[in-house]
Amino acid sequence: GQALRGLARAAIDISDGLAADLGHLCRASGAGAEIAVERLPLSPAAQEWLAREPALLATVLSGGDDYELLFTVAGPDTDRVRAAADRAGIAVREIGVMTAQQGVVIRAADGSLVTLDRPGFEHGQEE
Repeated sequence: GQALRGLARAAIDISDGLAADLGHLCRASGAGAEIAVERLPLSPAAQEWLAREPALLATVLSGGDDYELLFTVAGPDTDRVRAAADRAGIAVREIGVMTAQQGVVIRAADGSLVTLDRPGFEHGQEE
């Protein structure tokens, strides 16, 4: 995270779920985002699990407590981020792009839109 200083345009941890926290980042930035499901860094076990039960994708996108950083970087800084990650021994993955159209768009591998009943944990919302 410290290596992102001066490189990241915005950053958030995804402890409340990827979809929810990406939404928070977008609202705070006045921007939107489009992510591609096939770019998500999933373990082999999670990939196998989803292959058997595709409906569980909602859990992957909205589940929390991952404590990973989600951040945005301007295109020209991508190589610098990858170099910093390599020096730190940390993997980074580009999962999508920021857009001018506000909101979060999630695309499945076939190009279809993924909709979620609930994007993740929302603070202040009763269960």
